[in-house]
Amino acid sequence: AARFVRFDASIPVIISGENSRRDSELKVFFQRVSQLQTNGSSSSATFLSDHAGILTIDLKGNFEWSHIDQLPAGFVPEVSLGSGSGSDGNVLRGRIRFGLHLETQLSSYWMGGFSLFMGEEPQRYDFLYRFENEQLIMAKAIQVSLRGTTESIDSRFSPVSFYLISK
Repeated sequence: AARFVRFDASIPVIISGENSRRDSELKVFFQRVSQLQTNGSSSSATFLSDHAGILTIDLKGNFEWSHIDQLPAGFVPEVSLGSGSGSDGNVLRGRIRFGLHLETQLSSYWMGGFSLFMGEEPQRYDFLYRFENEQLIMAKAIQVSLRGTTESIDSRFSPVSFYLISK
């Protein structure tokens, strides 16, 4: 059976609205980071974890995640040797998009969600986040449902905690 969808606005207007929402979510993330900082806001934030490495996010929507070799397999994409690896451990680089829509039960516990995209790779890696006791807590999210919302965290993995180190 065929289904037809009727939009109340033009597709370019809908896409523009979604892109604006995502940009606003990135700014909200940085507003929350600035509340943890002692000297106001900056154009990037770097977080450190004993078990999850070093994660840097900037206001332009770029990220770099290094020292990821202690994370369990499947939490982040595998990095092949020679592509960003070095003496400091494997490094992931790419774009971060704050575009996840959370189910109501998740949004009562998590502040938001984002997707990581590496290079030209079309696959995305979804995470939920919250700030708690001056830490960034992240959990791997299960892929989006058919309704377009993120419904749960991936129970195979424990959430990871980061401390803000760029102040």
